[in-house]
Amino acid sequence: MRCLMNIQEIIIRDAKIGDEYQLAELSVVCWRQTYLGLMDDLILESMNIDERLYGFAAALRSFNTKFLVAELHGKLLGFISYGSSRIQQSGLEIYAFYIEKNFQGMKIGSRLLRAAEGQIRISQVSRLWVCTLSSNVSAQEFYIKNNFVMSPLMKSFCIQGFSYPEFVMYKLL
Repeated sequence: MRCLMNIQEIIIRDAKIGDEYQLAELSVVCWRQTYLGLMDDLILESMNIDERLYGFAAALRSFNTKFLVAELHGKLLGFISYGSSRIQQSGLEIYAFYIEKNFQGMKIGSRLLRAAEGQIRISQVSRLWVCTLSSNVSAQEFYIKNNFVMSPLMKSFCIQGFSYPEFVMYKLL
């Protein structure tokens, strides 16, 4: 599909009710691709589309989380979600940002990020936060390439009894 695809055919749009299954499926696939070797295999193996489906259905109906998706001919290739910062009182935070591995390196992530930043600027918010696992170098490189800087703050991401250190990054808009 990648070789035959025209990048201009990819649509960046707001997620809508009805996208929850594809978001849940994409989330599980991307977690397994992204965190293989970075997180314990038990975490990745236990991920379940049905469990994620409920969370995405609730989030899409919420006014607290905003989703943008990259879509090609009805198939979601990636998404970004953001909302109020859980890191600092000021600004917004990227909660999740994933592009299916076969479509990485095609500027889809950059397009999604620019679209989100455009929406955020309209709301007159000037700072965008994101956390990345300290071991996720490719994510850090992506954010640095897109003008994010490392904060002196560190966090821990805890899941199923495991704890992973996270770098905190931000961008002034």
